[in-house]
Amino acid sequence: MIQASAVGGGVFDSLRIASFRWLWASGLLSSFAMFSGVLVLSWLALAIGGSPLSVGIVLAARVLPQLLFGIPAGVLADRFPRSRIVLVANVGSSVVVGLVCLGWLAGATGLPILVAGMLLIGTFDSIRVTAASAMAFDLVGRASATNAIALSNLATQVAGIASGIAAGSALASFGSTPTLAVTAAAYLAGSCLVAPLTRVQPAAAGTIAGRVTLRRAATLVSRNRRVALIAFVVAGAEMFGFSNMTLMPSFARDVFGIGAVGLGWLLSARAVGGTLGLLVVARTTSYWRAVGALALLAAAFGIALIAFAAIPILVVGLVLAGGIGAIGAAVDAVGQAQLQHAVPEAERGSAMGLWMFCLGLGLAGLLETGAIGGLAGAPFAQGLNGAIMIVLALLVGGALPAIATRRLRAGDPAPD
Repeated sequence: MIQASAVGGGVFDSLRIASFRWLWASGLLSSFAMFSGVLVLSWLALAIGGSPLSVGIVLAARVLPQLLFGIPAGVLADRFPRSRIVLVANVGSSVVVGLVCLGWLAGATGLPILVAGMLLIGTFDSIRVTAASAMAFDLVGRASATNAIALSNLATQVAGIASGIAAGSALASFGSTPTLAVTAAAYLAGSCLVAPLTRVQPAAAGTIAGRVTLRRAATLVSRNRRVALIAFVVAGAEMFGFSNMTLMPSFARDVFGIGAVGLGWLLSARAVGGTLGLLVVARTTSYWRAVGALALLAAAFGIALIAFAAIPILVVGLVLAGGIGAIGAAVDAVGQAQLQHAVPEAERGSAMGLWMFCLGLGLAGLLETGAIGGLAGAPFAQGLNGAIMIVLALLVGGALPAIATRRLRAGDPAPD
């Protein structure tokens, strides 16, 4: 396994490692494609179905593979070369988006086509992200892992800024077909950039194949209380925090009255905030090792969601969308890093599979948010979810003293 130290206290330390730069650039293009695809297909779903529930169904189709295949994807990342997994997954996403584009040209328009496309794209994205996150840890080493994961997620946010503006404008000006074609090309370019790592990065599974099984990966939560708490926060954030993506088209159309281009600006503002949040995490990695810090982030997430829902002023909404992006991105990066730090080396891929499974639980949140948004309006649905996030954070905070006491009695070492 190639592993180098990037410790130096700087925000961009991990990018000094050449192999990590290739992975980072690949992730940048793959994330551009991912955001562009979500924007186009969610907007088409709203146009076809006419309600937030239609958007929720399509986005749920993208999340379902995370629930079904998250843990198996983690085992896959512990058994096979992670660089090759990332490459193949990118190619698969490119092919699926290309087929959806061709189908749309041929007149195959309808919600079932969007759902089928999202299911397949979500499957490949789940496999890619699981392997890439564990691979980032491989390339920089344990001491720099949080920095590397934050920078990897930063690539996603930078891509979100670009795709929100570019894809939103392209959708409004040229339509869905050209925008989907660019999306397919971006996925393919991401696979080309990670290709050099298949020659220099040996299988991370070389020393652990045969030890990690699907059954063992599935019992991580019951075997490790710290993992259980982290997973609880991540799952809660996915169900009641990140599910606000279902409501963004409705906020753009019905609350702010700004249409498809405005939706792109809202998503870009969220990505700008995510970028700033990840820069803070990358610079202050030592502050994010405790589960309590993750719980505080979750509470702040809920507060930001409530504020966005309560203030129907576009300028304020853009600022709050940035705040939601910043806090959400921090929860995402810190959760990934804490899960990998909480398990042995042999199970880091499986830990990321558990993280992906928790993301899959967001399926329930997408459907719940879409249904409530359709019945009671987007502001009410988002405000309710924000309140639930705060309650979940308080529950985790209340459980921490008992968990710490058990660790001390058992003689467990402090988390690194």
